[in-house]
Amino acid sequence: MDVSFILAVIATILIILILVITTRMSEKYHYIKACRDYFERSDSEGSILSVMEAACYNSGQEEVRVIDLKNCVEFVNFNLGKLQYKIKNEKDMYEIKTKCDNGVIVNFIFIGNNLDSKKLKKYYVIISGNNVREAICQGEPENCSTFTEKMECESQNGCSWSDSKSKCIGIPQPCYIFSDETSCKYQLGCFFIG
Repeated sequence: MDVSFILAVIATILIILILVITTRMSEKYHYIKACRDYFERSDSEGSILSVMEAACYNSGQEEVRVIDLKNCVEFVNFNLGKLQYKIKNEKDMYEIKTKCDNGVIVNFIFIGNNLDSKKLKKYYVIISGNNVREAICQGEPENCSTFTEKMECESQNGCSWSDSKSKCIGIPQPCYIFSDETSCKYQLGCFFIG
């Protein structure tokens, strides 16, 4: 075999390897950037900053919001006035300051001090003044229409049985409104994390 042919083959293989590595690095960069952009934008509903901004200007009235981990954030941690989060399959921690433009410092209160995507993808939080606390009852309640028996229908808070239609109607109470383990467990689709 000709040496120039072998060198050409090796050069081609190296170019292909460089392209593959560069493409993977680029994909990883764009994944991280998209995740951070979503999670750190105050105009993205479900982002940590939209929740924080709501707490910055909260008048003291309780307000329920959702933090959506969007299948890319592994966990969120609040410790010593710092809000940190980690993107799945990454080693770096990212940090967000919790002091608002108006001088208010937002205090996050998470059970166990963090939100974990292994448990849930969406977390309900309750904003009261400058405090953001995790609801102790999480999940999505079963829809009323899924119940086919009167007794099971009426055991779901917010649902009632229509005799004339022979079906379960209504809107189930959201999980985050339940403040104790017993009432949370009896609402199908909800679970207690306290």
